[in-house]
Amino acid sequence: MRRLLLIANPAASGFTGALHRQVTESAAAAYDVVPVWPTSAAETRNV
Repeated sequence: MRRLLLIANPAASGFTGALHRQVTESAAAAYDVVPVWPTSAAETRNV
């Protein structure tokens, strides 16, 4: 199965935990999803 790195944008006000779970569950049907929820923009650049 192909892997998908799902990186949440911590600055996106509409991307809540519930939406993150929904996207992860939808993608999991076709991918091995590796979700990452960075705490800052700097951390996102290092992922």
